[in-house]
Amino acid sequence: DIDSRFIAQLQKQWDFEHNHWIFGNMPHDLDKCLDSVIFPAYNHSEHSNNKDISGYLYAVIKKSEFTAQDKMRGRSAKSEDGLETPTYEEYHLEKHGIKLEYPSKNLLECRNVTRHYAFLTSSASKKLNRAPMQLIGEICKVHPIPSSLWSQATCLPSILWRMETFCLSKELTDSVYGDYNHNISLLASHCSDYFSEETSNLMAMLRRDLVYKGEIDYLETLHSLTHKSCGEKYNLERLEFLGDRFLKFVATLFYFRTMPDRHEGWLSRYRSEMISNQNLAVRSCKEIKLPRYILNKKIDPKNHWIPPCFLSSYTLDKLKEAEEIVESTTEETSQSLQPLPETELSAAYLRKVNRLKEARMCLEVKEFLKNLSVDQSYNDALVKLCDLIPDGHLQELGTKDVADSMEALLGLCVAKYGYRMGVDLLDRIKVTTFQAKNGVDPEMLNDHLYEKTPPSQISLLSPASIRLARSRCENLRNVEKAIGYKFREPFYLLEALTHASFNDLDTCYQRLEFLGDAVLDVLMVFHIYEQKPQYDQGQMTDLLSSLVCNTTLSKVCTKLELHRALLYDSAELYNVLARFFMNFEEDQLKNWCEDLSLERVFVDSVESDTPDKIPVLNLESKVVQAPKLLGDLVESVIGAIYLDAGEDILKVLEVIWPWFEPFYTSFSEKPPKNPKAIINELYPGLKRNIQPYPGDHYKFVATVTIATRDKDNKVSKYDFKTVGRDRETAMEVSYGRALHFHKKYLANGAIS
Repeated sequence: DIDSRFIAQLQKQWDFEHNHWIFGNMPHDLDKCLDSVIFPAYNHSEHSNNKDISGYLYAVIKKSEFTAQDKMRGRSAKSEDGLETPTYEEYHLEKHGIKLEYPSKNLLECRNVTRHYAFLTSSASKKLNRAPMQLIGEICKVHPIPSSLWSQATCLPSILWRMETFCLSKELTDSVYGDYNHNISLLASHCSDYFSEETSNLMAMLRRDLVYKGEIDYLETLHSLTHKSCGEKYNLERLEFLGDRFLKFVATLFYFRTMPDRHEGWLSRYRSEMISNQNLAVRSCKEIKLPRYILNKKIDPKNHWIPPCFLSSYTLDKLKEAEEIVESTTEETSQSLQPLPETELSAAYLRKVNRLKEARMCLEVKEFLKNLSVDQSYNDALVKLCDLIPDGHLQELGTKDVADSMEALLGLCVAKYGYRMGVDLLDRIKVTTFQAKNGVDPEMLNDHLYEKTPPSQISLLSPASIRLARSRCENLRNVEKAIGYKFREPFYLLEALTHASFNDLDTCYQRLEFLGDAVLDVLMVFHIYEQKPQYDQGQMTDLLSSLVCNTTLSKVCTKLELHRALLYDSAELYNVLARFFMNFEEDQLKNWCEDLSLERVFVDSVESDTPDKIPVLNLESKVVQAPKLLGDLVESVIGAIYLDAGEDILKVLEVIWPWFEPFYTSFSEKPPKNPKAIINELYPGLKRNIQPYPGDHYKFVATVTIATRDKDNKVSKYDFKTVGRDRETAMEVSYGRALHFHKKYLANGAIS
């Protein structure tokens, strides 16, 4: 109920003429002000009512046990170092010239009430837990609003903001999930662990036969809409990481199935276009209007918050200015501002015309808002208001912000409701073009993802090639034993181990490598997400990159001896593999495979890099890292296992996890960073570039330049140049050389 007497009392204490409060005097009995907001009126010896008040506002907590005759303490202490701390009475007499009438009366213990209104941010608790102040009652003024009401009022913006986010989340949930049952307990939103990152049995959500029939919790949708910049205890980053890899996985399946005659290069190109931020953002904007639900701005009631049904002072001033411009423009003046020939236009004339147009437009917006009917779109009002709202009150969203939110929404959908719901969401926004044709039963959507597993490319060859393939399959028993899986259809494994140079079979491993790469990614991401709820997105990315990088995959390939079963007919490929394995003796190769470090460039191969001379390294004449082919073979075998197991992704995890478990255990203790990230952190001002190799446009020169300063401020620069046919490989080697050089000469001060 509204207390009309209290409202009337507040109106009496408001100076309508000067637009400020009329403050009251402190009561003689301090017990009567224990629910008051007070402030010390130091600048007014007679304590006259004036809006120019010095200091902050404080809420009275209790009557203190100290008096003005006690020495100052805590936040109230003002003495300089080395000086004796004065009493409260002495300080106010010396600093403000105020002689207290009742120095023996108790002080008031108070806390700040004016500096923080955003109670939903992580920094709120720090500001609310500051040490209390000790104030002298007789020199303070009393604010008309009680402390308890003030506290409730300061919570109001945060409460309304949270209610608004609930409504946005529910509206989007209704749009995305349609007829599913929705269940929510508003009290649950106040639990600190409501948006917990911990999940159970997450890997099972990747089963294609799982059909979710439970309820949808729309508060969980809020999790996927909240960016880190909001300052909340939860954000979408981990879910975005999950959704990104699931999107890549589904897009891979789509093109692998629908384009059986395309090689890996085309498939990668189509997939990149499908999962691009541009495509994701455009589709989500068009189909579910996602940007209107995204939250990427921290709530700041003091500066950016406008109460419902109110306009900001900036907007009101702009409308008032527009009215004055229009009213001051007489009919005669208005007629004089008619279009003139371009030759007669002047800057002053254009300014007058534009100013009048803007003023009339502002008044049109005002009339539109006043006469807004139920039938009119609320979005129309928002569009018209944008020109009248200050920039600080508006969210600014880029393509990546929208795409990240869409990926987080997809990640949440898969983690909570399963594989099929995730695919249905992609169909809902038409990202992966899974929408059915007109007249098709809605229940048949995406059935091409669940139909019979595609056969091996070898089974589609000529009868003679198939007979040759069957004879070759007899030699794969050792491979099956090494990987720990017996194929029901050996053609999948044979295709995974066939290089494009092997002319006897018109097939190669690249399509299966394309598939296996996505399968490996999604398995590792879901496993990391489930097992490491404390990891942020950066740590998850570092751990994933370490597990699926070419160095790790090459060690797995060498340990399983997959390269020994590779079918190829290329002297160049033979030389690449030979030069690589010639770097090791038999025991050294075994030790390298079991080495759980992430050295991507062999130390022995860059020993020639010295402070006196850093030569140009040609990758065609010297092997400095594991060939990419070895990592590709592991991914192609994973793709083969996925198809042979009837696309049972959990069976794939069961087979391949022993290969990666030692690396996962080692890397998860401290996710390693690649040389590029380390060097960029150590040398923020480094320079790098990639240029075509002179005389051979198929080669590139990747250069990384680091600079150091000695104690005499002398600058020394070191250039690491690597020549190779692959741009990324050449740049990675240059970074690796820079890291080894740093460790050997710069980190320990070997160079003076």
